[in-house]
Amino acid sequence: MADEKVRSIDTATLELLDKARKENITTVFDRADNLKPCPIGIEESCCKVCAMGPCRLPRTKKGEEKERVGVCGATVETIVARNFARKVAAGTASHSDHSREVVETFIKTARGETQGFSIKDEAKLIAVAIDFGVEVEGREIKEIAI
Repeated sequence: MADEKVRSIDTATLELLDKARKENITTVFDRADNLKPCPIGIEESCCKVCAMGPCRLPRTKKGEEKERVGVCGATVETIVARNFARKVAAGTASHSDHSREVVETFIKTARGETQGFSIKDEAKLIAVAIDFGVEVEGREIKEIAI
């Protein structure tokens, strides 16, 4: 087994990993060490988007006349781009509630409905408002914020 200190800088985690090793309990780290990565999956060139796949496309080798494509005609580059875009979308969707909370808190702060929050950087607020096309001339800071 690899050195546990490489696994984490958290002392509690290191203690648990040590306990697991002493009790012969496998962990995610053990399983990862024992798995050989899929040569196609590691390149992100495996497509599972439709029911006709999965299409597993290794990169086109030098000297091959035709570029490899999936059932739908997608090239390796298209599949990699799709996989990346889907991961970005999933991550964004997973954390959209954080941005919603920030916006709701900001609006409540601008309306004076919160305690412990205030608009501290008025110059930045005005700069952002201008970027978004919000009229700032002759308006109060809270009105601009709302």
